[in-house]
Amino acid sequence: ALLMDPGERAHLFALAGAVDPRPEAGRPALSAPVRRLMHRIAPYPATVQNGRYDVLAHNRSWTHVFGDFDAMEPRDRNCLWLLATSRRWRETCLDRDEMLRDLTAKFRASMTEHGAEPGWKELRDRLLAQSAEFRELWERHEVATMVPHVKRYRHPRVGLLRLEHRMLWTAPVARAHRLIAYVPADDETEERLERLAELSQPSSRAPGE
Repeated sequence: ALLMDPGERAHLFALAGAVDPRPEAGRPALSAPVRRLMHRIAPYPATVQNGRYDVLAHNRSWTHVFGDFDAMEPRDRNCLWLLATSRRWRETCLDRDEMLRDLTAKFRASMTEHGAEPGWKELRDRLLAQSAEFRELWERHEVATMVPHVKRYRHPRVGLLRLEHRMLWTAPVARAHRLIAYVPADDETEERLERLAELSQPSSRAPGE
């Protein structure tokens, strides 16, 4: 009735000291064109995330590299959370320590605008309680902005992947939805992503996989 956007709704409940009984109201549905674009980017991994790095949608290639997000608890589908707590991400992301420091600094910078929103505070508090590394990084009070750069990932089936993140904003910054494509940084990675897509087809899997 008040025609509030998600940030305004979250801020209202924060001021009232109450829990939003319909938190899904703050998660607008992704448009069909954005979903189609995300899937058409394959075999490049692609995902749609909000400003606090929650994974809202992803294509099959993202699953092949980063794991089955559909099998995770909804509140664990967050890149900062997984960098800080996931054993698989620790083993897969060769630049994991640098990535965690960078993402923590970006998260702190964004908290300046979103600190009153319950979802942001809940994620921060969960990380502080669960990860000593995050606590140490958080106490540094570092801030950073988003800059495209190459990151390295080790995949057990195809080897080293060097991927550069490319970002497309799909909503006003206040709502902070972005489509992120993980583009090969070299020809070898291009070939390995294509090979991974082939290996991940049902007919390419060995019995029992």
